[in-house]
Amino acid sequence: MKTLLPDTQAERHIDYKPDHTQITYCTPTGPQIDAHEKALHMVTAALDEVIDRRVTWAVAQSAAFRHRGPKWKKLAFRFKDMGMGYPKSEKVLKRRYEDALLSILHQQITKNCHKPMGSQGRENGQ
Repeated sequence: MKTLLPDTQAERHIDYKPDHTQITYCTPTGPQIDAHEKALHMVTAALDEVIDRRVTWAVAQSAAFRHRGPKWKKLAFRFKDMGMGYPKSEKVLKRRYEDALLSILHQQITKNCHKPMGSQGRENGQ
């Protein structure tokens, strides 16, 4: 015999439970909550299409806590089953995501360029 399994009596209603260590989650700080809210406002203000918002959110979730970036193949597979307008390949998904990021950047640049000048700028004639 190549393997020998010990004879054990099957126990009913027993599953493999993890030990009783308690998992604690760190509560976010005030600045982290403000930064998250600011990011959500940036995305909703710059992206009008729901598809672009979902693509941006899905890629951000996939890339979180990964050194290698998002899982493009898995995301493209996930969007294949969705309706019209969703990216069906990795290449289209990447392009759509990059276009969404560029539109967010463009919206932020134009928003910052049109800020009113402070009192110091008006006094100097600028």
